[in-house]
Formats: sequence, structure tokens, C-alpha cells
Amino acid sequence: GGIYGATGKNPEGGNELLSGELPNYNVYQTKEGRWVGLGALEDMFFKTFLRLTGLDKHLEELPAEEKNFSEWKEILTTYFSTKTFEDLNGLFENRDSCLTPVKTIEKVIKDPVFQESGMVIEKKHPDYGDYFQFGAPFSFSETPVTYRLDPP
Repeated sequence: GGIYGATGKNPEGGNELLSGELPNYNVYQTKEGRWVGLGALEDMFFKTFLRLTGLDKHLEELPAEEKNFSEWKEILTTYFSTKTFEDLNGLFENRDSCLTPVKTIEKVIKDPVFQESGMVIEKKHPDYGDYFQFGAPFSFSETPVTYRLDPP
């Protein structure tokens, strides 16, 4: 709603500052068809990511400026399309690279931290049997969230 509130224009997915316009704050597909999220919004983190990947060689002729966003997206898309998750594992582990794997729903619901936080609720539908739903991302100390109704 922030974009609409400020400009009166409906936001366009993939074309707004934080939803795909920036090459350094975007999602990219890997060689095996999985996805990674690059969140190097600040210049120092983007330069760290570029240095760690060897892509910093492009900075001299192609500064990380708005006029060069499409070229940087192309460079990054090409880079990630040649890498597997295993190739990128070192970058995932380096917090300053600001690169993270995008997990599948199957992996998310099995994640121990996600389960311990109450974000996976296992239920039984009277007609369709066992299912899960995501829990509330917040909790209240005096009025706990309850899950009373099954989906239709």
C-alpha cells in the first residue's frame, strides 16, 4: 500500500524498487531450477557479494547505478543460471553476501525452527483427514491465537 499511498499508482510486481526492479534485491533461478534471494540492498553488501563471486570485475565499466540495472540483472541472471545450490553453499553461509536459498514449502514445514515456533499447525479435517496450516506469525501473551475452523 505504500507505493499507492505515495503515488496513487497500483504497484506492479517485479517492477517496484523492492519487488524486482533492483538487481541487488531480487530472486534468481539456479542451474537446477531452484531459486535464491539476493538481499544486498546496501552498496557495501552488494560489493561484498560481487567480490565473493568474482563479479566485481564488472564494476569499473558498469557502476552499480540505476542506469545500469538491466545490465546487472542480466549479469546476475547468467551467473546464477550456471551455479547449483551446492556451488553457492559458501555464499549462503557468509552473512555479508546477503544471499539465501528460497526454500520449498516442503522444506519450510520440516524446518525445526519453524516447527518449534508454532508456525506449522497439524490438524484433522472431519471429511478430508490430516492437513497442516501455517500458524500466526505473532503471539499475544494474554490472548493466545486459536485455530477454530477448518477450511471449507
